Amino acid sequence: MAQGLHLRNLIVDLERREVIDLLPVRSAGATADWLKQHPDIEMICRDRCGSFAQGAHEGAPQARQVADRFHILQNLREAIQAQLSRAADPPLAPYCPQTSTTSARR
Repeated sequence: MAQGLHLRNLIVDLERREVIDLLPVRSAGATADWLKQHPDIEMICRDRCGSFAQGAHEGAPQARQVADRFHILQNLREAIQAQLSRAADPPLAPYCPQTSTTSARR
């Protein structure tokens, strides 16, 4: 992380497209505490941060967790890159037993 950069959790109501809160720190505990104060939360759209997933699970076990569009596409891009990098490796030469030219003419 760059010096002086502090990550935070931005809480947004995606249905109303409104910012609800900005948590002072990005941690599982802060996320869980906020969610416990809002028991009506049904769905959490989040990034791939493990601490946020843990906080969401602890603070709102009733809520379904889903990935946002950006991170779904990021996962897809990474999977495609992994497949393409494997495909870029030189293929193994197929095994072709040598036949003698004299036996091939018979």
